[in-house]
Amino acid sequence: MVKKLSIFLGALLAVPCLATNGKMAGAGTAESPWQVADYEDLKAVGLGDYGMNGHYVLVADIDASASRNETSAVDSTAGFQPIGVAYYGTEQSVFDGVFDGGNYTISKLYSMSNNERSTALFMGIGTKGVVKNLKLTDCYFTVKYVWAAASVAVTNSGLVENIELLRDTVRAPGNVGGVVGVNEDGTVKDIDFSGVVFGTNDRDFIGGVVGNNSGEKSVIRNVKVNADMRSNFYGKYLGLVTGYNEGTIVSAEVDGVINYGDTLVGGVTGKNLGTIDSCVSHASIYSMHQKTAGLVGYNSGTIKNSSVEADSIFCEYRGAAGFVGVNDTTGVIENSFVKAKVHSDSSAGFALYNAGVIRNSYVEGSVTADSFPGHFVSGFVLQNVGLITNSYSKADVDAFYKLAGFVVRNSGKIDSSYATGHVLNGERASGDTFGGFVGQNDSTGIITNSYAAGEVVGGMKAGGFVGVNNGKIHNCYATGDVRSYSVFGGFVGENWGEILYAYSTGNLGNIKGYTSSFTAGGFVGANNGYINNAYTTGNVNSEFTPGGFVSSNSGTIKNAYASGDVSGRIEFGGFASANRQYLENVFFAGKLIASSSDYEAPGCFVVNNSGTVKEALYNKDGCEFEADSSAKETAFADMKASALYKGWNDFEKFWLVGDTLSFPHLVFTTGVLPEIIEDGPPIEITKPNVVAVKGANGLKLYGNRQNLQATVTLSRSGMTNVKVYNLKGVLQKVVSLGKMSEGVHQVNLSGAVDARGVALIVLEQNGKALSRTLLR
Repeated sequence: MVKKLSIFLGALLAVPCLATNGKMAGAGTAESPWQVADYEDLKAVGLGDYGMNGHYVLVADIDASASRNETSAVDSTAGFQPIGVAYYGTEQSVFDGVFDGGNYTISKLYSMSNNERSTALFMGIGTKGVVKNLKLTDCYFTVKYVWAAASVAVTNSGLVENIELLRDTVRAPGNVGGVVGVNEDGTVKDIDFSGVVFGTNDRDFIGGVVGNNSGEKSVIRNVKVNADMRSNFYGKYLGLVTGYNEGTIVSAEVDGVINYGDTLVGGVTGKNLGTIDSCVSHASIYSMHQKTAGLVGYNSGTIKNSSVEADSIFCEYRGAAGFVGVNDTTGVIENSFVKAKVHSDSSAGFALYNAGVIRNSYVEGSVTADSFPGHFVSGFVLQNVGLITNSYSKADVDAFYKLAGFVVRNSGKIDSSYATGHVLNGERASGDTFGGFVGQNDSTGIITNSYAAGEVVGGMKAGGFVGVNNGKIHNCYATGDVRSYSVFGGFVGENWGEILYAYSTGNLGNIKGYTSSFTAGGFVGANNGYINNAYTTGNVNSEFTPGGFVSSNSGTIKNAYASGDVSGRIEFGGFASANRQYLENVFFAGKLIASSSDYEAPGCFVVNNSGTVKEALYNKDGCEFEADSSAKETAFADMKASALYKGWNDFEKFWLVGDTLSFPHLVFTTGVLPEIIEDGPPIEITKPNVVAVKGANGLKLYGNRQNLQATVTLSRSGMTNVKVYNLKGVLQKVVSLGKMSEGVHQVNLSGAVDARGVALIVLEQNGKALSRTLLR
């Protein structure tokens, strides 16, 4: 993908005459540099006695408008012949001297190449070369068919610093940069570029400062860009700092516009494999295709302390994101934020796809999509298979089909995060999977210590927190109202997984303009999974089969209650409309109300019961219908007595009840999250025989398989190893930590786990072991 300097030097041209026109004062040394005083002197740099290794200094502003009338005698080029072109194809074409602009300005420099070579002020800057303290104004560099163009240098392996470029225009098919075409292990810093960068002919690598930042040692630092960047419909790797980054970008501020481009488009770079730190983008972006984002199109490196504050990020097809298009498995993003308007057929406030790590980041603004089926929209990430932690979205989400306040589809882990924006589908009774936090939580998805506060309006399978849950949700809550057509709940629309320690407070009702709705539950619409230690306080209003806690239960619900009112017409129940499986230690404390005089089949606790109900209560003061034999009648005033809940598992550990509380509340509603006992992974694995360590030894894991970190606590010193086992309990790898002393140690285990799935990590010392499972 990356075109190296050797390729650039490969095509030979006839070497023109090395006669010089300038008559520069000086000796070309550091103490007495050659003095470049006019345009004739500038054309003489690097020719004849004015060597490519010498020292030069600009001593006056240069008006280079005469370059517009010049043509080459040896090739189909016009205007200024780049420094080094006389030696093009040889080592001498690389400038290894020092060119000090003295803060003077070269203006109206013109250089054009048709099909023989690239163009810029310098053909190439070598590893010892320095170009500094220079201003270029109203200059024009263009290549019609071949490789690259830039204002200062086609290639740089040295140092380019303190350069100011005003109203410059650079055009080329690829490797086109406002300052440097290809920065190959060089440094470009202290840059201020304002102008036009144009990629032509469906090519790649277009950047406001550098077209292609190639090599791990390449550095772009302290740059400011205000560019009008353009490409055609099929250009790739576009960024207002660089089109492609393998090195380091630090302290960049970008503004302007990116127009068109096919894919891999970002305000700072199209693709990042290196490090981006402390960068800000204010650029508006319009792209034709996928992997378009406010900062980076595709990331497999590290991005930190960076932000996007833009009016518009727009992609015609397949997705736009506020910050990064794709954050791949090795990608790490931290301490970053977005304040922007994002729009596409599928769009996300922060990232379209995350397989890496995102932490301590947030989104504000709005996220929208076109109004027809198949389009997904979320406040933070469309699809997560990695780790998201300590992050939030305040963005409003408006679209049609699958919507979520934070993540549309989660197959990874989300921890300590929240969403507060609304999730609206335009009051349509169509589309499915709407969640105030997550649309669909897959079987491998884990959500912990998180909440959603926005209103949710969706066609069906809508939940204040999650639309459809197949995985695990622990220590979470939702406070937003939910309006839907079918299968909706204050916390989850449809549950097939596990929900522990959760609550909802939002009210449930119909979509505007629709008088009927089905399968509404104050906490969950339809439950086919496991729910333990949960409650809801929201009111439920649905014409058909509403339930105060659940509409239809075919799973297990334990230690749970509903205290909101239930209003319905057909088969409306205080706690549930239908129970086909198992209810234990549950109660309904609200009122049951018929919404129409032609009501049918109410139930003070449950309407249709073909399952098991144990230790159930309902508020007899709130039900004017026939007594319900499936549960015990209890006066409303007595329902807060702690004696009623003595059979609940760990009631005193997870619940509070007192004079100021009408009903029990989970401990974490007061701000303290209960400890979650470590459970096994979604896939059971066969563990090798291990001996439990006695004492204070411990092992905690952080990150993912590409960036796995561990805190090792040892109660004694000794030879210590970490062993990694696969799904079948077969030893895969041993990481020797050597002799470790008593105490707490931070250990880097990156690379210890190779493949996806579930691994067993075993800490072993002196023949004893402690194990932890890791979802990879």
